[in-house]
Amino acid sequence: MKRTFVFSALFLAGAIALAGQTRSPNPELRPYAGVSLPIGNEATFLKAGTLFGIQGAIELLPTLTVVGSFGWSPGQDKYSVSDVGLDVLESNAGLEVSTTKPFGDEWRIKPFIGIGAGVRTYRFHDVALSDHTGAAGYGALGTEFQVGITALRLEARNNVFHYASPFAGGIARTATDVELSAGIAYHLR
Repeated sequence: MKRTFVFSALFLAGAIALAGQTRSPNPELRPYAGVSLPIGNEATFLKAGTLFGIQGAIELLPTLTVVGSFGWSPGQDKYSVSDVGLDVLESNAGLEVSTTKPFGDEWRIKPFIGIGAGVRTYRFHDVALSDHTGAAGYGALGTEFQVGITALRLEARNNVFHYASPFAGGIARTATDVELSAGIAYHLR
């Protein structure tokens, strides 16, 4: 894991240095909403829930963007202790690789793939359950439909993360979910 972060940091530093020689970076602001769908192990302890978040991005090159995001999902767990819910908080940083295709006179379609890492926190509302924060990673696939400085953004993410049981002596495991979201991207040029 440590090697992955070192490699990612070196890759990112090289990309920033290269981008600095060719053009100025373009910032973006991306609010979004969607749904979080637990799959695999996570489906045994969480229900599907809504998702809200914001991304900040810097387009270093027309095909390379650095992304930082924060998401919140007010969830419901499947534990029988209580039914008061939990907050799932995630923050991460990553890279997106994209291409841009003109569509008509004003529209541009920008499909992308992305990868990143960060942390995910489970904050249970019931005091009988212990909160947990663990490492997380993701792969993303999506597109933007852009006109001018504004774009409709559709994204699917597959998250893989460390999850520890909220009960004393419970097991820890790797879990996964899929997030489907739609949002608006503001390209601040």
